[in-house]
Amino acid sequence: MTPPDSVSPRMSRTRTAATVIAVTVLLFVVVEGLASVIFSVNALMFGRVEFMAEERSHTEYDPMLGWVNRKNLYVPNMYGSGVYFRSNAQRLRANRNYTPEVPAGKTRVICSGDSFAMGHSVSNDEAWCARLEAMDSRIESVNMGEAAYGLDQAFLWYRRDGGSLRHDALLFSMITSDFARVQADNYGGYPKPYLRVRQGALVVENTPVPRRVGALVRTARMRAAANDLRIVQIGLALVRRLGLGGEPKPERQALTVDQARAVIAKIFEDLKQLNSERGSTLVLVYLPKSGDSDNRTADQWRTFVAEQAKRLNIPFVDLVVDFRKLPISEGEELFVRPYFPSHYNPRGNEWVAELLHERLLQIPSLRDRITRSAAIRAQ
Repeated sequence: MTPPDSVSPRMSRTRTAATVIAVTVLLFVVVEGLASVIFSVNALMFGRVEFMAEERSHTEYDPMLGWVNRKNLYVPNMYGSGVYFRSNAQRLRANRNYTPEVPAGKTRVICSGDSFAMGHSVSNDEAWCARLEAMDSRIESVNMGEAAYGLDQAFLWYRRDGGSLRHDALLFSMITSDFARVQADNYGGYPKPYLRVRQGALVVENTPVPRRVGALVRTARMRAAANDLRIVQIGLALVRRLGLGGEPKPERQALTVDQARAVIAKIFEDLKQLNSERGSTLVLVYLPKSGDSDNRTADQWRTFVAEQAKRLNIPFVDLVVDFRKLPISEGEELFVRPYFPSHYNPRGNEWVAELLHERLLQIPSLRDRITRSAAIRAQ
């Protein structure tokens, strides 16, 4: 019989385990608290730690696209103190609504693409699309970019809603990551549509897009919960700053690379036809990402886009060429630092806008339209 004042080995182990758990929890709380302080100071000094799916706060479910901007939303500190996001009644990132017709004396340009077109990390008026309008009063620019979109979603959104606004040009922008997204039926756990080519036509798959179900829901929720921890955020920032991380990877792929190439080629064909019907000039724009000074994957896709643009006689603006002319240190200063994956900072958006403006004026059909717009305004 065990004496009343003694402790059995089993009870001793239980107490030890409880003590270890209690100490571990206490240490976690203390370290998380310290990490929060570090995070807050770091955010004040440098901005956001990483791309933490801020799009969840400004988008909502769309059965055809997966997600799309909410209407008439204003978030004053979306990407840091005073760095705001505003959408209009047409779900575009804009401070005003647009008339169906192009205003007299203006050339309307739609900027389509992903978060690099939308202007992640900067305020509405600092995105390169808005800067185009600010630097040339003859232009009215419309931001139709959306966070985390692939080329397929950007195409589907433009095909569905782009025709509601008369326009003179579509700048269909892309980054290297957008091509991999065409292969996937989800992005970071969020289901999305994807396209296939059947009998020479594009067919939309995975629609209506599921409302995050099953394993994808659990995976996305666990990732979101973990990313809310300051310890995880600082750790991820360190890993990505060392170049060991990247953007969310699809859980599964629906298309092979060859199938994706066929889809993208067909997207370009359909975009050209759509723009011809809408009286608009299509321009393909390849935007550089941080690290594109030497990126074989980017080179493969840039070559592919250049070949398709030549085949279809579509103007192609490849800003990676200009990016590589810059000293590496100067090129990297165009992006939000020190975090990865990095979007353009205000300086980077201005750089893109200046080059695009210059190249647009070199396209005869657009140069003539802009010149005519100026003449109408002068009357």
